[in-house]
Amino acid sequence: MCGEKGTWRLELGEMEATAAVLEKSEKSMKHTILWGNTYPKHVWSPAGGWYSQPANWKGNTAIMSGVVLAITASAWVLSANLEHRDRFPERGRFYPSR
Repeated sequence: MCGEKGTWRLELGEMEATAAVLEKSEKSMKHTILWGNTYPKHVWSPAGGWYSQPANWKGNTAIMSGVVLAITASAWVLSANLEHRDRFPERGRFYPSR
């Protein structure tokens, strides 16, 4: 709760709850020191935390590579099929969508 002149004051019940939460978080977090700063070793995030190395990363990478390759090939084929030229290049000369 905010008291006079912007100071914060906590009721007795709120202080006990806050102390319990802090104590629990301190016990559950194991810190590591890196370049003079402390960081928790285990952090949950959608991307997998700071040192993410999921067990199935090779399979996920292969699947996504296949998806990207399939989308690229489909776009390439569609582009080649929709291409229209009023005048074709001379025989024997290079042109990109041959």
